[in-house]
Amino acid sequence: MLTAVQKALGDYLEKQRSQFARFYFVGDEDLLEMIGNSRDVGAVSRHLAKMFAGLSQINTEADDADVLKSMASREGE
Repeated sequence: MLTAVQKALGDYLEKQRSQFARFYFVGDEDLLEMIGNSRDVGAVSRHLAKMFAGLSQINTEADDADVLKSMASREGE
């Protein structure tokens, strides 16, 4: 039973990675956290640097943390 669940989970993660290739840059645990918290910008933003080398930080709207306002590189661009 456990083996079947692990295989199904592995297949699901592989399907997600095939739909968005940048997911190959994060491990299974990180990807599960991102998918599970997809509406939480803070939880997802912790993993963005693993997928996008030039991305240093993201900023959200002050009154609505679910709205992405801007992104910045390490150089501040």
